[in-house]
Amino acid sequence: MNAGYKATEKFFKQIGWKYEIVENVFRCEVELNSKTKYAVINIDTEDKCVVVFVSLNYKIKKSMFADILKMLNLLNMSNPASSLFLDMEEQMIMCRFGHFYLDGNVDSNMVGAQVGFSIDIIEKLGNILPDLEKKKFSVEQAVALMMMDKAEM
Repeated sequence: MNAGYKATEKFFKQIGWKYEIVENVFRCEVELNSKTKYAVINIDTEDKCVVVFVSLNYKIKKSMFADILKMLNLLNMSNPASSLFLDMEEQMIMCRFGHFYLDGNVDSNMVGAQVGFSIDIIEKLGNILPDLEKKKFSVEQAVALMMMDKAEM
């Protein structure tokens, strides 16, 4: 077990979420405080890197792909820490947050920060996507909403 694996395992034990591990990838589902009910978290703990993937449980209609890709492109340009992408096959949005570390230079708090940041983004998307799909606002307005603090929304 490498340091990333140990830190991720400690994070899950501290937070008390049920998880499974398959080939150094930790997986769990979490409930969201959004219009979509949950997200799936996968944390890959390969050598010298911890990569958090959070997938929103919301199927994107193919007719929305152009708007979604435009929104994700704008959001990725404004977000220095993680990246968002559309899995066109699964029709889901994912947030990816990777962290490279030196030996022993990773702990459960760092993993928790990555997970928390990623969940926050996915949760905001979960609140915005249904209304974007209903054309209640434009892509640019959706991006502006994503950039607001939760308290401002």
